[in-house]
Amino acid sequence: MKRILIVEDNPTNALLFHDVLSEQGYAVDVAEEGERAFELLEQNDYDLLLLDIHLPGMDGLSIARTLRSLPDYQHLKIVGISALVTEREIQAAYAAGFDDYVTKPISLRPFVETIRRHLHEA
Repeated sequence: MKRILIVEDNPTNALLFHDVLSEQGYAVDVAEEGERAFELLEQNDYDLLLLDIHLPGMDGLSIARTLRSLPDYQHLKIVGISALVTEREIQAAYAAGFDDYVTKPISLRPFVETIRRHLHEA
């Protein structure tokens, strides 16, 4: 079973992402901020990180840059999520090491297809 870590500080969004991905058969964990995300990453092997860009404390771009600098996480798939979408923000996400980007509010079918594609299940 593929494992996904969601890093999202909005409880409503985190629950939605969790439920949608769980219904698709994925094992899903949730962290509300970067420090907890790093704890979970050390404790578990994840196939994909669903990472909010705008988080309290360490933001998603900083988390992605840190992960990409560590050998154990260079191949972890990182999909960004954010409601604020500008071309500059999207470019910054890819430059930080994101593999893809999903906008909030999500459309369920494209969201699931994006996750499946990065887990090579599409």
